[in-house]
Amino acid sequence: MPIILLLTMAGALLMAASRAKAPTANGQTVATSSPQSAAKTALDDVVNSILGPIAGLPRGIRANNPLNIREAANGGDQWQGESAENTDSAFEEFDAPEYGYRAAAKIVASYQRRGLQTLSEIIGAWAPESENNTAAYLKTVSDKTGLPPYWPVAKQDLPVIFQAMAIVENGAKWATHPSLNIDVIKKGVALA
Repeated sequence: MPIILLLTMAGALLMAASRAKAPTANGQTVATSSPQSAAKTALDDVVNSILGPIAGLPRGIRANNPLNIREAANGGDQWQGESAENTDSAFEEFDAPEYGYRAAAKIVASYQRRGLQTLSEIIGAWAPESENNTAAYLKTVSDKTGLPPYWPVAKQDLPVIFQAMAIVENGAKWATHPSLNIDVIKKGVALA
């Protein structure tokens, strides 16, 4: 749908909403407290109708980047499978989750070349204390995988480790999302 048509529809909805009653979640209507709140409700409806089911997804799942790989400070190199549209300046966006897992496997391989071998060392680099509760992150990954923190990580360990990391990154309620499926993760790791 062309953007001008969407904007026209949004404007019409905003005007109508400022004169109408706002619907509630149970389908009943209530008087709005102000034209601004009616406009916000109408705008939310427009956004949700455009974005549909992706609107409520965590950033990592929406961007096919389940491990929340950050954009490089200078833009960095283009990852294989990186989305041509860059709508998030802080985190990478991929065409499919497999490419997000491929990139993660490449990053872990670079950690290993620098001498970071154990689960603890890799999680410490991935989720540093300056941004995360690294101890809790490591404990969750260790508990979910059954691998102890001192475990020397091999490529064949990555799918279960990435699945646990994706749950930490996106929240436990998304554990059954298709992008966190072990077969999807295995395909991504195999691309690395």
